[in-house]
Amino acid sequence: MPEQLRLKQNGLTGTLPAELGAIDSLILLQVFQNSLTGEIPTSIYGLPNIGAVDVEDNQFSGDLFPPELFLASNTLQVYSASNNNLSGTIPDDISSLARLTRLWIAENNVGGTIPNSLTELADLTSFIAYNSSLGGNIPTDIGNLQMLERLDLSENNLVGEIPVSFGNLPMLKKVYLGDNSLSGSIPELTTQPVSLLEFLASDNNFVGPIPSGYADLPVLQNFTLANNTITGEIPAFNSPDLTFIDLKNNRLTGPIPASIFNSGNLRVLYLSNNLLSGPIPASYSKPPELTDLWLNDNDLTGTIPNPLPGQLQNIEEILLFFNRLNGDVPDGLCQLRLDFPVQFFALQADCAPRLGSDVINNECPLNVCCTDCESGKETQDEPLF
Repeated sequence: MPEQLRLKQNGLTGTLPAELGAIDSLILLQVFQNSLTGEIPTSIYGLPNIGAVDVEDNQFSGDLFPPELFLASNTLQVYSASNNNLSGTIPDDISSLARLTRLWIAENNVGGTIPNSLTELADLTSFIAYNSSLGGNIPTDIGNLQMLERLDLSENNLVGEIPVSFGNLPMLKKVYLGDNSLSGSIPELTTQPVSLLEFLASDNNFVGPIPSGYADLPVLQNFTLANNTITGEIPAFNSPDLTFIDLKNNRLTGPIPASIFNSGNLRVLYLSNNLLSGPIPASYSKPPELTDLWLNDNDLTGTIPNPLPGQLQNIEEILLFFNRLNGDVPDGLCQLRLDFPVQFFALQADCAPRLGSDVINNECPLNVCCTDCESGKETQDEPLF
């Protein structure tokens, strides 16, 4: 009798037979990425050693949390049922699945709230429930999940603040909270999660500053808080692995920290539509992988620093319009327009064109550059060249 039944990505159709519940030796059932329909046979949950049920990416229907599921309370460690047509709510007695390490239920018809009892799952390493219909608050005691590495609650209807206890999760690697209606401030990190790679919380109603602890995370790669009402200054991010920062459409003030550009992996920096002031750091052209730099719609002043030869070889977009910049677009940027006419498709600034007779409404052809930046952002139409 098999201990593991691995049938992933086999093009299976039809239903799973209830007779699976007769395989007493079965430890793992894995049928993800097929086209199976019907209900998941509840007979499997009564098997004496069932430890993992992975039925993701099928067309199963029925109850996501049937009563029979809790027959496996002493054995079940993995329950992966995302991307099906299952429905229901997370029951209060979810805590009885005490050995659970992975709970993946995203992209189903899951409603209700997240019960605080879920925080009693001491071994839980990942909780994935994105693109569902969960409402209410993030459980107050989420900080009890000391083994939690991955949390994805994006694209739900969550409200309220991120609990303070969230800052006490030492094992976190990836956090996705975007596209909800969360409010309040981003909690301080009382226990630094040294392995945190990604923190994504755009499209909410957050206010207040970015806690400085996030800027000190040693392996942080992706940090996004776009489309909130974040205030204060941008902390001095200094992770050498930093790849993607998106803080556009907030109320951030103060200068752009030069330390952001110390990361040799930085590809995308979106800071547009804030209240940032001061000059563009001279090191902005230093990251060799930089493709997108959006600094438009701020209060930046001074001149645009000239990139050194060999810098910005991968750049695709530099947006500088609607600031208070002056002087000329530097020759180094103009040369990039000539050297990489296909790749470098967007260079936008508050500038008048060099060849005025060849342009209309401050739109420069691809083979020319622009000079003579204007200082008054209120009087400038948005140029595109």
